This record gives sequence, C-alpha cells and structure tokens, in this order.
Amino acid sequence: MVSVSVSSEAAVSLTTNKTSYRVGESVLFTIKGLTVGASYIVGFLKEGNIIGQSLVPQSDTVSGSMLVGDNVVGATAFVVASSRGEILASVSITVSSAAAVTITTDKTSYKVGEYVKWTANNVVPGNRYLVGFIVKGNVVGEIYTASSSTLSGSTLVGDNVVGATAFAIATPEGYVLANHPTEVTVSGGGGGGVAGITITTDKTEYKVGEYVKFTATGVVPGTQYFVGFFVKGNLVGYAFTASSTVLADKMLVGDNVVDATAFCIADMNGEVLAQTAVKVSKGAGVPVELGLLLVFGLLLAVAARKK
Repeated sequence: MVSVSVSSEAAVSLTTNKTSYRVGESVLFTIKGLTVGASYIVGFLKEGNIIGQSLVPQSDTVSGSMLVGDNVVGATAFVVASSRGEILASVSITVSSAAAVTITTDKTSYKVGEYVKWTANNVVPGNRYLVGFIVKGNVVGEIYTASSSTLSGSTLVGDNVVGATAFAIATPEGYVLANHPTEVTVSGGGGGGVAGITITTDKTEYKVGEYVKFTATGVVPGTQYFVGFFVKGNLVGYAFTASSTVLADKMLVGDNVVDATAFCIADMNGEVLAQTAVKVSKGAGVPVELGLLLVFGLLLAVAARKK
C-alpha cells in the first residue's frame, strides 16, 4: 500500500474493461506511454492509498489483469503511478462486495463416469467462470460464460478428480466464489465409470459391409455415449443411450472407417473412455444376416435343380 500524490505528467494513459466491479472479478487494463525499464505501481486507489503491484515494462504499452479482492472494496479508482506514488493516469471505478453467488448440484456423491448437474445463481451476465471440483486446493473444471444471472450445466466426473471434496464456481483465475454447502465425495470405478468401463467386439478384423457386434460394460444407465471407430484421430460412429450398466449393439462397417485402428466408447465431448484394437479393410465382407440369406437361397436353388 503506497500513499499517493497527483502528477501533471500526461504522457501515460490507462483504460479498463469497465468501471464497476465486484469481488472475485478481474480488472482488464491497458497502459500506454510507459518508459521501458522504469518502475511503476498499478492498482486500486482506496482512501488515498494504492493497493496493487509493481510494474517494470519491457515496452511502452502493457496489457494485463488484476483480481478484485475483499481488501479493495470501496476503491474509487484504478490507477498507474510512479514508484514514488505520483498518479500518472487513472480511471474512476466502483468496487463492491461479491453478491451471494451460490452453486448447487443434483447430488453429493459421484462415481467416475457420471455427470454432475449443477446450477449457479447470482452470476454476472457476460462474465466468465471456472466451474468444477476442488481437488487439493485447486479448481479442476471448465470455463463457462454466463448469459444471465443463472448459469447451469453438466460436468463429467473424470479420473483426475477422484478424491475431490467440493464442487465450486470460481473466477477464471481460480478465486472461489462459492462451493456446494455439502462436500462432494468422488470415488472411482466399481459402480460403473471411466475406471470401470470396458468395450469388447466380436472379433478384431473387419471388412466393409460386415457388422461389428460390441458390448460395453460399466456404463451409467440413462447416460449417452458415443460409440464407433477411431480413424486418423477422429471418432466415427453413433450416439447410444445406456439403459443399464451394459450397452450392447451392432454397427455396420462403412467405407468411411477403412484403416480404423480401434473401436471406442467415448463421452459426448469426445473423451475416449475405453477402446479395443481393430483393423478395417476394404473387401467383400458380407453381413451375417445377408450371408445367411445367400446360403439359404443357394440351398433352395440346389434343391430345385435336383427336382
């Protein structure tokens, strides 16, 4: 915290992304007209003092961000000052306490492979938030942009969050705004999840025109999965919804999966949950059903000739 005075120097200019902030948000700023190698202070002006950080620019223009903490509630400006505390440029702002952002989940105990269905309230439209699990003090999740004061979604429980104790909403920098009031315990495998999902096929080599008969076990009932061939880094297949912990079906081998190297089950975001090696080639492969019809037809033809 530095006491300040106002300088008449006008070469330095400062802009911010907006003028009203809440705790947990970030000020995005751009400063122009700086002297390379000189020392500056950038931060919030509160009660005549600057609360911020030092800056030694490598160019005359610097862009950055600064998290709004509880200690700057009531600040009246965002400023850039000399190392002596002389304000060189400022933007009038207001900083208020964070609204009561809340987050709830559909339940409190999850297994790997399930989805957390969550809803966050009192978020700021247009702001970006990090939503996910708190694992060893860090938020592991994805960034979402709020379009209204309510933000909702679903998050896949992966192996990387086993042992998580809470589900939270935070700023993109990881400053936690709220977490579920009840701890979330995440356990792996056993009851059907990424760690427990397997997929098998009736054989390992196929030709175009044949069918792959597959069985996936350890899936979560009611969950949608993407099942198909892994071809040159892409998944080619169809979506299936599990009605039990076992998902079994068949899939026609088309020309578009020639040279596939594996048959996979993935979540709907494309994350592979399990796979088995296969080979697909062009050729006169005939589906079993069609093969039986052809054999039956030949038998009828032979019988007719004998008559």
